[in-house]
Amino acid sequence: MELKAIETAEQVKKRQRKNKIILSIFLIVLMVGSTAGYAISLISGDSSGSSSNTRSEQAYFNNGVWVVERDGRTFGLVTPPEESRDIPIDVSVSRSTFAGQNVYIVSESEVIEQELSQVIGAYAARLQRACYGPCDEPELPEKNCSDYLIIWSLSDEKRVYQKEKCIFIEGDISATDALLYRILDV
Repeated sequence: MELKAIETAEQVKKRQRKNKIILSIFLIVLMVGSTAGYAISLISGDSSGSSSNTRSEQAYFNNGVWVVERDGRTFGLVTPPEESRDIPIDVSVSRSTFAGQNVYIVSESEVIEQELSQVIGAYAARLQRACYGPCDEPELPEKNCSDYLIIWSLSDEKRVYQKEKCIFIEGDISATDALLYRILDV
């Protein structure tokens, strides 16, 4: 067992003062550094409110998904924003389009349904699987373009377009995410 030397009252006060000075300097550096970091982020960021941010500045990568925060909600998408930028999108829908509406999805892919459900479902009154036209599955409703209907089909060509209230997504998950980035204003 090692014996600790006995300190005089003067040595204890000196050690405590030294520790207080070190702690004070650390806290001052931390406060100045965080204030400077915040100021730099405001200067380098787009604080004017314009939409000149690139997609990657509005979405960030976290735990294997691209995260977008809108309207107090957090959405995770599979495709990086840059990969979906060049996919042709010819639709006139936004988040408010689906607000309070029944929206139907036609897809053979669970992943596609999940991506659409998390974003569209956050705004729609109800989201449900359906068939586009006549259907062999009796539990699914048969819908046409008089209802909000999102139809996904696997294709080598990637594009998103609209006819009446139907939105057709051709391609893979990146085409679906391109639509969702558009709806989320990314």
